[in-house]
Parts: sequence; C-alpha cells; structure tokens
Amino acid sequence: MYDTKFIVKYHDIQEELELILKKNNEHQYSSQDILDICNKLYRDELCSVFYAEDIMDDKIDKGMKTVFDIMLVNPDFKAIIDKVKELLLLKESKNSELELDTVDLDVINLESGLDTVNLESVNLESVNLDTINLEILLTLFSENIFYITHRCICQQITTGRIDTELLSKLVAKLI
Repeated sequence: MYDTKFIVKYHDIQEELELILKKNNEHQYSSQDILDICNKLYRDELCSVFYAEDIMDDKIDKGMKTVFDIMLVNPDFKAIIDKVKELLLLKESKNSELELDTVDLDVINLESGLDTVNLESVNLESVNLDTINLEILLTLFSENIFYITHRCICQQITTGRIDTELLSKLVAKLI
C-alpha cells in the first residue's frame, strides 16, 4: 500500500542544487536543469512509495485515496483538511462578501484549535464537493508539498500521531 520506510529526497536535493547554483559562478546545472532533475526524481519517488511501475499506475490513485482516509483519523490533520475545504468552498462559491484575505487563519497554532468560517452564506449548490476533495488530495501529493505529506503519512501510519511542528509546516504550504 505505502512504503513508510522510503526516504523522499527530491526537495532536499533541489534545495542543495539551488544553493550550489547560487554560490558557484560556473554553473554545472542551469535552474531549468535542476527543476527537470527534481521533477523526475519527485515522480520516481511518488511511484516508489506506492509500489507503482510508473506515474500512470492505478496503484497511485488507489493508494492516495486509501492513505488519505487513514490520515483523516488524525483529528489535527482532519481539522487542517476541513479548514482547507472551507477555504476552497468559499473560493469556489465566488462569494463576493467573504474574501479569503479577510478570513482569520489561526491554524499554525494547532493547540488553540482552528477558527471556523461561517459557511451559511456560501452557496453550496453551486459547488462540487467531489472536485474540492480531489483538489485537496492532489495538492497533498503535488511536487510542492509531497515531501511534507510523506513525513506526515509515515508518522501517522507508524506511530498513530503526527508531530505538531510537522503539521504546522503542512499548514504553511497548504494555506
């Protein structure tokens, strides 16, 4: 299902190569080379954690959904996902009265709880919840955030909990 022993490295390698690029006047790699290398590495690592042959393998889609359901057992993770869902609902409903910039996002401090957005004024009839859920799922496994999501998954599966600091990093990338 999911390889919790696999170490995802694409993001660390990208940061390291970008640092070398900034320090060196003679560039072994261009910025585009680094992006291409790390994108390929990301795709390979995503396949590896789901034991998939390639990026189009059904194991990835099924695995993402299964792992996501496992992650939702964690109340802090679920609260983050619920907050993201609320924000996406606001965005999708094109509610002109509530702008995302004005919504209080006290989500970094997980111990104080998540503020809630009043969704009564959101026209839920115009919103496709399946699309919202898919958008969240794909975002969690996207190249920009997968390196954090993977650590969260590994902690949840192996210990039954996710470190608060790691959840804060997840929130910072999601919101």
